[in-house]
Amino acid sequence: MPDLPILTGPNISLRAPQDGDAETMVALGRDPEITKWSGLKPGTLPPLDRAWATGWLAEVSASVSWVIARCGTFIGAIRLMDVWPAEGHARVAMGLQSSRDTGKGYGREALGLVLGYAFDTLGLHRVGLRVMVTNAAAIRCYEACGFVVEGREREACWTPDGRVDDLVMGLLAPDWRAAR
Repeated sequence: MPDLPILTGPNISLRAPQDGDAETMVALGRDPEITKWSGLKPGTLPPLDRAWATGWLAEVSASVSWVIARCGTFIGAIRLMDVWPAEGHARVAMGLQSSRDTGKGYGREALGLVLGYAFDTLGLHRVGLRVMVTNAAAIRCYEACGFVVEGREREACWTPDGRVDDLVMGLLAPDWRAAR
């Protein structure tokens, strides 16, 4: 596992997975409101059991990823992927486990903490992401953090209603610093 710091904000913290997180994931289950934003073909997600949750959390531990915790309890995860320090860029992906935790600013807070790490600690110049064009709440979160739409990948994701486009969004370090 990369030696990642615990990142702490006013309402959440970002930390490594701990004992009990897999059980919390299983207890929360696959929330249909969250699952619809996965972009995966309906019916392709495996059952959310302890074995799957434990394996998924092991992947989190082995990458530039954190568990999003509120009051110490797992509520989601956020990760930096395709980190290229020499080129100065990476992608970010984030997800909350339950729709009960959406709309409360936890995602925005988690993203702000990871952007601080990406730009100030890793010295990256750009962080990008992809988001379904139909996920208005996530787009608002990303825009509030300074991301701008840079492009579109047509029919890149599955939904129960059919394929939809992904927006490609990006944020540059100078823009992030100016907005702070």
